[in-house]
Amino acid sequence: LSDQSSVRLSYDTPSRSVIRGQLLELIETYGSLTVNDDDYYYNDGTSARLLYAEGTIPMTYAGARYNVPVKLYVGVEFPHAEPAAFVAPTRDMMIKSNHSCVDADGGVMLSRLMTWDPSRSRLRDVARALSAAFSEEPPLFTKPNADVGNTSASSTMTSGIRSGARAARNVAGVASRVAANVAQRVPFSVRVERRTSSNSERRIEESTSTITSPRAEDVIHAKNLFRARAIAALLERLRHETEQRRSANLQSVELLLSQQTELYARKINLEQENAAMRAKCEDIEHGASEMREATNVMRKWLATHGQGTDQVDIDNVFKGDDAWSQQLLDAHVKDKAIEDTLDALDDLLNDGLIHHADYMRQVMKLCKEQFYARAEIAIVTKMQAERGITNNAYVGDKTRTPQHGHRLEPLSTMFSEPSFLQPSRPARADPGRTTWLD
Repeated sequence: LSDQSSVRLSYDTPSRSVIRGQLLELIETYGSLTVNDDDYYYNDGTSARLLYAEGTIPMTYAGARYNVPVKLYVGVEFPHAEPAAFVAPTRDMMIKSNHSCVDADGGVMLSRLMTWDPSRSRLRDVARALSAAFSEEPPLFTKPNADVGNTSASSTMTSGIRSGARAARNVAGVASRVAANVAQRVPFSVRVERRTSSNSERRIEESTSTITSPRAEDVIHAKNLFRARAIAALLERLRHETEQRRSANLQSVELLLSQQTELYARKINLEQENAAMRAKCEDIEHGASEMREATNVMRKWLATHGQGTDQVDIDNVFKGDDAWSQQLLDAHVKDKAIEDTLDALDDLLNDGLIHHADYMRQVMKLCKEQFYARAEIAIVTKMQAERGITNNAYVGDKTRTPQHGHRLEPLSTMFSEPSFLQPSRPARADPGRTTWLD
């Protein structure tokens, strides 16, 4: 505790005197314990340099006394926290399974043995509690594979016996006690000290007497216990590995199923796209066929009407077959001409070359004329359809063909001018004028 070297203990200065005093009490009470220091690692991964008492503490089981190897670590928070106690079996020992206060790693659960009081509890109290608990339920046994099968308990008597008959009776009594005690289960191989009641028995027990192994029945029981624990461990490992492989296989199957679903969806999309592309190809082929037919018709027309003419009169290129067809053609021409004129007026207004009032006056006038032209197109188209003409070709009775020059009356004479289209200036002198533009 007073070491000032590079390796220092992890205790606070106020608690060092308490630790020193309790360790001295412990080794005075149990002379088989010695004090050392070592690194102690906690469950959270941290470590500390602690003092610990190492050695054996006595226990009494089935009338025999045994020494149990233990370690007592004094923690950093001592004495406010209880020490950490461990059973330290040797290579030929094994920890009893399902012990009431010792786990499989040798850790002792002191809370089941005593209540630690920082103000009154001492380290020697912990050692006494361990000795009492181990006397009721030994924590260690000899391993089955130890060479303990055929060795019998023997003792060497070194002191003389004054009376032969009395010594024989004493030896017989001791042998019967040993047989009765060995009939019970011996925890592990240790040096045994027998309690004697007479002087002759005490002289016999003062000699060095060592039990090196339990009975044959105990060896068989230990072997069976070891085999059962090994089988249980192997089964647990097999179950764990089986669960891991099963989980991995389930994940693989789910991944493959999701990939199969995605591939099937992609297949359907590709089939739909393929069908759409085929439909587009058919449409393109149909359009190309119609284009070839139209090209052939145009070539025939050019071959018939284009030879021997250097100049073509645009107004006389297309003529109607009768008066109504010519009227329909003129109405279409008028509608397109008004549309171009309105576009030109928009450009002039945007460029600032025309006043807004003049623009509005002309637009209102042209829109009225365009309305009449489109209405005329609708009426003449209906009249043509009634006599069986579709797409400028006769499909019905030609006797209903109108005489050349017989046209429908202009729509400007069939409809009155709406009030919102009438100009605010006085009406013109010739109200019956039927021309389309001023």
